[in-house]
Amino acid sequence: MLIIEDDAEMRETLSEILRGEGYEVHAVGTAEEGLRAASVRKFPICILDMKLPGMDGLSALRELKRINPRILVIIITAYATKETVIEALNSGAFMYLEKPFDVNELIIKVNKAADFVRIEEERREAEERYRSIVESINASIYLLDRDMRYLFANKKTLSILGVSLEELVGRKFGDFLGEHSAREMEEKLRKVFETGEPLVYEAKSEHGRWFLRTLSPVKKDGEVVAVAVISRSITRLKQVEEELRRKNEELEWFAYIVSHDLRSPLVTVRGFVNLLRRDVQRGDKEKIETDLRMIEDAVNKMSEFMEDLLELSRIGRVANPPEDVPFGEIVREVLKVLDGKIKERGVEVKVADDFPVVHVDKMRIAEMLQNIVENSIKYMGEQPQPKIEIGYYRKGSETVFFVKDNGIGIPKEEQEKVFQAFYKIDRAAAGTGMGLAIVKKIVEVHGGRIWVESEGEGKGCTFFFTLPSKLKSKQ
Repeated sequence: MLIIEDDAEMRETLSEILRGEGYEVHAVGTAEEGLRAASVRKFPICILDMKLPGMDGLSALRELKRINPRILVIIITAYATKETVIEALNSGAFMYLEKPFDVNELIIKVNKAADFVRIEEERREAEERYRSIVESINASIYLLDRDMRYLFANKKTLSILGVSLEELVGRKFGDFLGEHSAREMEEKLRKVFETGEPLVYEAKSEHGRWFLRTLSPVKKDGEVVAVAVISRSITRLKQVEEELRRKNEELEWFAYIVSHDLRSPLVTVRGFVNLLRRDVQRGDKEKIETDLRMIEDAVNKMSEFMEDLLELSRIGRVANPPEDVPFGEIVREVLKVLDGKIKERGVEVKVADDFPVVHVDKMRIAEMLQNIVENSIKYMGEQPQPKIEIGYYRKGSETVFFVKDNGIGIPKEEQEKVFQAFYKIDRAAAGTGMGLAIVKKIVEVHGGRIWVESEGEGKGCTFFFTLPSKLKSKQ
């Protein structure tokens, strides 16, 4: 506690009384000494005599408050006018004592000041704890009034919006949202103001991002005066949910196809085993050979199914380390492997120049591309001038590769199904129908996307896919 009193006897008396109450006291005789002391140390309380030599009490009071706005100043003086006291209180004085004063009155007022200091300190600590919690949460947190204007926002919100708190306060939240999102949120906020009950909802922005918003009423005297909003991004969670939904659909389809397509060769084997037993008893060698050939074909078909299943399950678990490789190099290697099939069918292949470098498991991507090109050759139909084009284009920061053909095409209603395991447009066609399922998994394991577009039967189709680009070197 700081005491500024020019009367040495009064200064000593005040010091003795307050030390007896357990206060630490620093007493000086002039305003200049007091201001110097206040500049060095943040005293929470000051007892100031309004009648000081050299500087009037009001000037000393204002200077003390300038140096330390939180200091509580108790002024003491004799014969002060009402106007002087009012001016002192308006200038920041906390309390007033008139000389001569009662010791008990002094102690009561000083203790009140000390209680006020303690309460303010606790309030500031609580506020700091609250602010620390608000700033540490990985979510946008802000406060809106009934006019839908910002009262407060944490740093994460300010960072997302690209404004300072001073620039944000007073502005409407709709200034920063799309029309649909703003209208939806205002409807939810109005409901909280009307009911006084918290509300939680999921929102999707115009840019396709998902948010989970918790709207909580802030009440004063039972009335909702503001709404606190906590907004978390759940875009990744939604993507995982969608992926899980899609995987479950694939699993259901997979279970159906496996149970059907694997049962078929087993039924064939069982049937021809019975026929074989009968033909052996009859000694019909010709039919025995036929029975054995049918059993062998069924077993081979089942073996092919099992190998493709193992291949599909292996992708993503057994892989070569990714490397930076020019995509054009992969294209050349694949076309070299397929050279015989390309010439046999008379396919004209057009390849783009200057493919970008990709960061991939080269062997797996070559397998993927070979599967797509073979698929295009296989489904050329009766096309007299079969053509395949392998190229790419830029879309923003993304590179999209494509394989385009002029073959039989894919009906629009079938285009979503071609990547499903065991799916075949023509059930009588050779193969297990696993090729494009394997292609899709290879692309997705690399973090890319794949899709097909076709104007319909007889109009060819184009497979599009994305791959990670060359790694940027660290600076």
